Amino acid sequence: MSFTFNSMNLKNVEVSENSILPEGNHIVEVTEAKSVTKPTGAVQIEVLMREVVDGKKTIKDWIVVHNPNYPKNAEIGLSNLKAMLIHGGHNNPDNPFPDDDVSVMKGLVFGVYVGTSEYNGKTSMKIKKYKSAKDVDGDFNLQAMRDPMGASVASATAQTKDNLDDDIPF
Repeated sequence: MSFTFNSMNLKNVEVSENSILPEGNHIVEVTEAKSVTKPTGAVQIEVLMREVVDGKKTIKDWIVVHNPNYPKNAEIGLSNLKAMLIHGGHNNPDNPFPDDDVSVMKGLVFGVYVGTSEYNGKTSMKIKKYKSAKDVDGDFNLQAMRDPMGASVASATAQTKDNLDDDIPF
């Protein structure tokens, strides 16, 4: 059976809100990263990120890491890549892909500033700066984000121990 528009039924389809990150500072997590080689020979890393706070809003960035026709383009991309790796806590930002696998970026958490960008007469949202998650929210705790129960249990255990550690000898 082939697809036809006349049989399309949208009765049970919900209209979603804009899922692109709005202008401003955000803490994001890399959910997907893949290498793409363009017909021109340019190589870029396509990175999809979701906002940590609500998990619904996303943004994508295309980081050019090699461009034989426009070396300055690659220079900017490599600088952005290194900022992302450093702020995301990658264990080796100077040699991040020894196995030629950019998907190791998945799970990195960092801050971004998103602003408007105009290209070919169209305005869109674009990452303007990569930064530390702490620069976006000074109280941000990556461990608590990854394991909310573990952080509170560890904290409660430490508080209980302190409360029981008094001068009564038993």
